[in-house]
Amino acid sequence: MESALKPGDVFAGYTIQGIIGTGGMGAVYLARHPNLPRLVALKLLHRSLTGDNSVRARFEHEAAHAARLEHPNIVAVYDRGRVGDQLWIAMQYVAGTDAGKLVARGPVPPQRALHIITEVAKALDHAHRLGILHRDVKPANILLAEGTYDDADERVFLTDFGIAKALDETGHLTQTGILLATLHYASPEQLEGRPLDGRSDVYSLGCTLYHLVTGHPPYEAPSAGGIIMGHVSRPIPRPTSFVAAVPPAFDDVIARALAKNRDERYSTCMELATAARHAAQFPRRPAPEPTVLRDQVRPPTPQPWQHQPVSPAPSTSFLHRPIAAVLAVLVAIACVVGFAIWRVNNQSSNDSSADAAKNPGNAFQGMYNVKIQSNVYNGVAVAPDKLEKPLEVVWEVRSQCDGKAGECVAVASSKTPGTDGYFTLDRMEFRYTDGRWVRNFVPEQRICRSAETQEEQHETWVAIQTITLTAPTQPTDGPIERLSGKAVTTQGGTCRGIWESTMDLVRSGDLPADTAPLTDANPADPGNPNPPGAAFRGTYELTTTLTSTPPGSESANRTPVVERWTASPACTHDGNECVVVLSRPETDHPRVFKFVDGAFEQSYQAVKSKCDSGVDAGNPRYLDVLKPTTTGAGPAQKLTGTTTITFTGACPGVWKFTIDAVRIGE
Repeated sequence: MESALKPGDVFAGYTIQGIIGTGGMGAVYLARHPNLPRLVALKLLHRSLTGDNSVRARFEHEAAHAARLEHPNIVAVYDRGRVGDQLWIAMQYVAGTDAGKLVARGPVPPQRALHIITEVAKALDHAHRLGILHRDVKPANILLAEGTYDDADERVFLTDFGIAKALDETGHLTQTGILLATLHYASPEQLEGRPLDGRSDVYSLGCTLYHLVTGHPPYEAPSAGGIIMGHVSRPIPRPTSFVAAVPPAFDDVIARALAKNRDERYSTCMELATAARHAAQFPRRPAPEPTVLRDQVRPPTPQPWQHQPVSPAPSTSFLHRPIAAVLAVLVAIACVVGFAIWRVNNQSSNDSSADAAKNPGNAFQGMYNVKIQSNVYNGVAVAPDKLEKPLEVVWEVRSQCDGKAGECVAVASSKTPGTDGYFTLDRMEFRYTDGRWVRNFVPEQRICRSAETQEEQHETWVAIQTITLTAPTQPTDGPIERLSGKAVTTQGGTCRGIWESTMDLVRSGDLPADTAPLTDANPADPGNPNPPGAAFRGTYELTTTLTSTPPGSESANRTPVVERWTASPACTHDGNECVVVLSRPETDHPRVFKFVDGAFEQSYQAVKSKCDSGVDAGNPRYLDVLKPTTTGAGPAQKLTGTTTITFTGACPGVWKFTIDAVRIGE
């Protein structure tokens, strides 16, 4: 029997505060982080599971993938490692209970069960888009944060990504005490050893929903073989046969989610959650899905899994609240924008129809009705029932060209009173290139709402906004009557995220007769192809060292931390405003810096933290500053700087770190 750790023991640098719980996989301890003033959940896997090299290698591989997941509904993985033959993983600590303990007290009211399932569905679909399956979705792996439940505010987290796969693929899952608990939620293809895709997690989520609303798993038997036979060949049970309070239409939702043939299931977890929410609104049973048979088992037909749009259902519209609550991935957009901005070619024409035929850029002029619909958040399509009302504004568009084909500028001015946002400014400048009108804009720092705690008053960096418009048909003469396109806004800080909005512009008429022509745009301006703010680019090795702590924390671990990050810059056309996004494969948690007075800075107020004693520590403020050690053309080869974390509240103090960044490649 393995000896338990006691409060005060130090394991892998973490100081044990107490034990949270034990299970088939191992023990989970509450521990204090060695370098930062925060508590973590430290999971130690049983040595019986991890006694050979294949398990250790698979565990470390899967834990690295799990660390990439950053989402409001996923327990964050901070670190993992090995001490002797003991594998461990440090995760976000969630004070509260889990859905397994909740349902052990009896069936969960349908509305609360729907809330839990919907939040878990968001987490799973996010992981699926990154190519990561959970493989062990069950109530015990769903954490519920402390607080009063009111159908909307209860915070739900999914944990243990990748651990089941690490054990399963090395043949150790069946040797553990978790086998029976896992079998209650395993898909037929998982039990049969066939290749898996996201629909296996859909099945497990359906089993979890069934368990929550009925109080018991869908297939119960005294042996593992009996449970397996239930999943593979027994008819799908009806939840309404056990609990009268369950809406009748739930039967059909469960029937489709638990279909033996995965081709007949919902294609995404949010599709399942949306169908369940819809079913809860029906007092009577709708017609069943014709392709889902409860009493007939069809032979499985493996098919490539097609990713379908899913919905994160963000609570705040970006259109109507310029900075909303987010968690984010900034890298891909910033990389594309970073180079596209520098190479913008301005295109031109003049006001005559003949010139418009020579230079189509000149045709974008007049009064336009603009409809903007925010519909994608962090790469996830928002469910139709969660879409907020489109923003509709009127733009006055004037264009200016220098007479050469390919060099034009258009300036749009909002004429809709009473609106405030990035689409309703007095001057929005577009440059014409390769048949597209492109606007790149770096807004000022603003206040946002935290996606994790719903706290307001968080400063956030808006990295860049890019609007791209094209005309479905380019007129041979006269103005463009209609344009369509997309706006993408990325931001960092506490409220990091990516919003995408579709845009539709319909010309309503000519400019007013007294409109002054556009004369101050300089369409021939080549911009700045190599601004100093773009020097921070490439792959860097960052060494972070703790140098100063508050009184009482002098024993904190001062071992330098070395990480590899990729820097991707993005600048406006003139090069006067630049941002740099730092990313690394191990995490979706990027750093976003602005170039200010020769240095790259990131400053924001984080979500509330806790002292070691559990008392509220307030909102710590982070300030990162990096400055190139040399100047000149080309990428910066070395940068040095500092990180300062300032805590207030019950445990005030300042933590300081030095940062050294050395460029090691493109």
